[in-house]
Amino acid sequence: MVYRKWYTVVRVQRMPSSTVSADDAALAIVSGTSALDEGFFWSRWNLANRSEQRLMMAMAQDGDQPSAVADLVTRLGKRRQSDISVVRKSLIAKGLVYSPARGELIFAVPRMADYIARNFQPGPPLLFATV
Repeated sequence: MVYRKWYTVVRVQRMPSSTVSADDAALAIVSGTSALDEGFFWSRWNLANRSEQRLMMAMAQDGDQPSAVADLVTRLGKRRQSDISVVRKSLIAKGLVYSPARGELIFAVPRMADYIARNFQPGPPLLFATV
């Protein structure tokens, strides 16, 4: 569905020419990103409760790289790793993150950190993007 929307927008914009221009590519990136934000990423974000979203926001600071659980504890203002273990376990069970190595978490889908960075401000109160 996301691909179809992107393809239609690009196709309509470039019908007179068979050459893909830089403008066509830029439009495709914007349209594709918007479609992913409104559907794919938004639905995953909304699977998480507020505590889980806060942990994901802390993870987003590391981009698509693994986040050290010790760093997440610090970013969230907690004292021990066990303070976030329930939230961590819940996010793993929902398939939103996974642990590539001991003491690390990473998003289960690429570019989720970018989505969070584009749509949410870190820190309380948690702001929700409108779609």
